[in-house]
Amino acid sequence: DMMLSLGSGMKGKKLEKAIAKAEQSPLGSAKNPVRENSPEGERAYLARLRCADGAAPAFDRAGSVGAGPFGFIVDLYKVRCPGGDAVDVHIDMYHDGGEKRAVPGFTIVD
Repeated sequence: DMMLSLGSGMKGKKLEKAIAKAEQSPLGSAKNPVRENSPEGERAYLARLRCADGAAPAFDRAGSVGAGPFGFIVDLYKVRCPGGDAVDVHIDMYHDGGEKRAVPGFTIVD
């Protein structure tokens, strides 16, 4: 709840409705950013992603891209597997807990 109290983002039932709507889009997209907790949570999530060959991808923060679907600022990361093109992964770091699912094209480890 602490992270949800920061900024002007949504809370309660309004947030629940926004999450349900966002889930119609791919995880990590601008319309459905990964929900994480803090900059450390963003990096921890990205560090748990795995490429098709099992390798950990490289990632770089491209910057903040404005308010996302939950009313909080969203960060954009460029995530690249060896020999592959960069994939955009949007992350909203103002949520409790950590995402357990991988963005499309990746798997995730605990």
